Amino acid sequence: MRQIVCLLVVIFLAAGCAGVPRRQQIDRLIAADRCDRAVPVMEESRDAYGANGVLLFLLDSAMVHLQCGRYDTAQRFFHEAERTANRLWTESVSQNAASLLVNDYMRAYPGEDFERAMIHLMSAIGYLQAGDLTAALVETRRLDSLLSAYNTKYVEQNVYKEDAFGRYLSGMLNEDDNAIDDAFIDYLLAARAYGDYRRAYGTERPASLEQDLLRTAAAVDRMEDAQAALGAAGERARLQPLDVDGKGKVVYIQFSGDAPKKVEDAIVIPTGRGPVSLAFPRMVVSPPACGGGRLTLNAASAAAVLETELVEDVNRIAVKNLDDRKGRVVARTLLRAALKQAAIESAAHQTDEQTGEVIRTLLNVLNLFVERADVRSWRTLPGEIHLARGWLPPGTYRVVLSRCGEQTVIDEALRVEADRTHYLFIDTRYGPPGRRRQGDTP
Repeated sequence: MRQIVCLLVVIFLAAGCAGVPRRQQIDRLIAADRCDRAVPVMEESRDAYGANGVLLFLLDSAMVHLQCGRYDTAQRFFHEAERTANRLWTESVSQNAASLLVNDYMRAYPGEDFERAMIHLMSAIGYLQAGDLTAALVETRRLDSLLSAYNTKYVEQNVYKEDAFGRYLSGMLNEDDNAIDDAFIDYLLAARAYGDYRRAYGTERPASLEQDLLRTAAAVDRMEDAQAALGAAGERARLQPLDVDGKGKVVYIQFSGDAPKKVEDAIVIPTGRGPVSLAFPRMVVSPPACGGGRLTLNAASAAAVLETELVEDVNRIAVKNLDDRKGRVVARTLLRAALKQAAIESAAHQTDEQTGEVIRTLLNVLNLFVERADVRSWRTLPGEIHLARGWLPPGTYRVVLSRCGEQTVIDEALRVEADRTHYLFIDTRYGPPGRRRQGDTP
């Protein structure tokens, strides 16, 4: 009887769930330029993530501080999230055992593979927003180390183990650092990765990357390798030579839409010994109404129009990532169902037949409520990342984004200098970051 009571206690405790983070309220506050309220609300939501949702609290906190222009604080959260994710990569034996008896919420959320890579990518973008190119380059190198670990870990096809946009951004940063050989290698790896992106996610290779690869290939005498990676696209890119002498480079990065949401698909299978509940996670995508846009830059003596290109479809990456591990999810769910049924039968047989039937019925009913799919995910990520890149004559430009029939001023006075790269950002969910900047607390 003692074992029965213990089992009931475990199930009742597990059935309790963490609260719901106040994300919609936080989003509204950020969009309304009320970061002075959004940040405290985020901190007040800590308990809602639960003891096993620490990583998600760190990630969401980092993004909130990033959107509010509190760059130093955002980086502290990103780095803590990285340390936490690394620690959770190998899950503890005790947590695994508990999750097999109850549900996956008994385990600390370790992050999806692509989410762990996005920690470095978002951190790098945060450093660029703060004007720290050196730290941004360090983050892309740490991303490279993580991707190398993925390539060592995974042998099978169609598993997320390369980030094309991360490679592209690393190439641009290496070029800014005058490391042309390293920039070429990054552009080459990015070009190859976009081939996989096209097949897996439907994301085409950006035309700007093709031009950057050929341009650096000529500088390091690796044109043959570049052409092999680009194929026919390389010939088209060569017909559009870039005029970069005496000009400055502008790189515009845009976040669009929300990351997908995991939901639960549950089924109940009747058996002679009672119902068996199975629950599986599924991704639900809400694509942005319009993803990209057109950037218009006007100065007294020069003007340019840059079209954005989709460089990272987080939505499709998330869907494919979950699909790639579906077999493992199903196997784990079936194993948990079998173990629960064995535990229920063991408890029922430890007393007389009549009492045992009552216990069996009670535990089966409780199990219908306890079995839950793990629908945790990093929801503050953007659903898509778009990029535009171009070279402009030196001067002071007014930069306007046109999308969805509306115009947004990104910068009233962007000063472009020769032989320098200027990075611009906007998260279209909230508006230009400059107007929300609150500064970091001491």
